[in-house]
Amino acid sequence: MKYFFFFLLPLVCFAQNSRNYPPVITDAQEHIYKKASGIELKLWVYPSQQKKKTAVILFFFGGGFRNGSPEQFIAQARYFASRGISAIVVDYRVFSRNHVKPIECLADAKDAIQWVRRNAEMLNISPNKIIASGGSAGGYLAAATYFVDREITGNVGEIDEKPNALVLFNPAGMDVSKINEASFTARFGAAKSECNLIELVGDKAPPTLILHGDKDKIVSISTVRNFTQKMNALGHNCTLVEYIGEPHGFFNYGRLTNGPFYHTIAEADAFLRGIGLLPSFPQTR
Repeated sequence: MKYFFFFLLPLVCFAQNSRNYPPVITDAQEHIYKKASGIELKLWVYPSQQKKKTAVILFFFGGGFRNGSPEQFIAQARYFASRGISAIVVDYRVFSRNHVKPIECLADAKDAIQWVRRNAEMLNISPNKIIASGGSAGGYLAAATYFVDREITGNVGEIDEKPNALVLFNPAGMDVSKINEASFTARFGAAKSECNLIELVGDKAPPTLILHGDKDKIVSISTVRNFTQKMNALGHNCTLVEYIGEPHGFFNYGRLTNGPFYHTIAEADAFLRGIGLLPSFPQTR
């Protein structure tokens, strides 16, 4: 099956070296999921083309809550749509464009998941098979949609915003225990005790895959090691795949070498197959 996988990848992934904002995404279905700060926030859907309802994976871009573009995860979204589930890249507010703090970025991420679950019938997806994914700050947002209470972000409504699984690429903020409480609160817009993910892991948690480079100088690998240890100690399904010698953002498509991109896609594919959210590869002769 691995040979089929590597044959498929070049057909759906091609370089996205520059990231535009506003994003230019012409091969996906565009929807407005929210209006805030005087703007329309959009997401772009790559449908699965399956007749039956499938899982869906949402991607949140990185950029330190200050900048970034949904175009970052177009290659990953195209791949997973080709594999038989729907895939979505999500826009959210950031400081450089909208003068918001990270807690408001998180409110947008939660609203995006609520919108997807509310519109599950239209999107032909299962509302109980939502995968949240993202890189760096976007990785934090994906995880925090589950662990941070909606009362902290001000999200309302009866629609659940918690994803059913997580795929995280060098996620930031998984363990901020060493950061000063006052400075965290001032920058983030909420108390550290309300947003420090490692401290919020309890009796319930979604299956989680973390992909992280051990030479990451922006997000220390120790933070995800600590988080993984806490998750596993409580009996949760949490897998950390460490990439030796790889820096922050190693997983992005269009870098000098795309080997890490292909490997992280393969790991995510295997993980999602293992928890029943991605179909098996078709049999080949």
